[in-house]
Amino acid sequence: MGGGPSGRDGLRWLKSLSVRSRVSLLFDCCASTRWAAIVAGRLDECRDELQFHELIDDVWWMLSPGDWLEAIDANPRPALPEGAGSGPALLREISDGLRAYEERFAMAYVARGQGRSAAELLLLLRRRLANPPAAELRVAAAEQAEITRARLVHALGAPSANHAARPLRVPVPVQRM
Repeated sequence: MGGGPSGRDGLRWLKSLSVRSRVSLLFDCCASTRWAAIVAGRLDECRDELQFHELIDDVWWMLSPGDWLEAIDANPRPALPEGAGSGPALLREISDGLRAYEERFAMAYVARGQGRSAAELLLLLRRRLANPPAAELRVAAAEQAEITRARLVHALGAPSANHAARPLRVPVPVQRM
């Protein structure tokens, strides 16, 4: 794609790309075809990074579950953490849990792994296995949105501290009676 983002110029650089190049970069961060196309097409509406992050969240949450699954299932299988506290028994439990998850929910497991120990990841996996399928899809979608944001921050060369602290906007589903 030539050139590249540096520091706070990432959004300006992204906006300078052709729509096709924008879609490609966005799709590399989140493999939802519709999400990448819509965000790329509406990018010029964003005056600043705050509006950009609102756009990526808003578009994500208006997508269909099928669009979410397209992105979720495109993720690489989670890497099992190595190091202290990651003995073979713990890693085997995580591996077994991942298989059980895929069988129960018929989708790939997605979770932000950065900053979480193997024990934390196993606890999170166990909790999520207890979710009803519809609730788990929203949890997985929220994890995917968080991962997408981190990938975008990295791809655009933005200081991650500015965006990591901003809470992810997750709409609350309406309960129908």
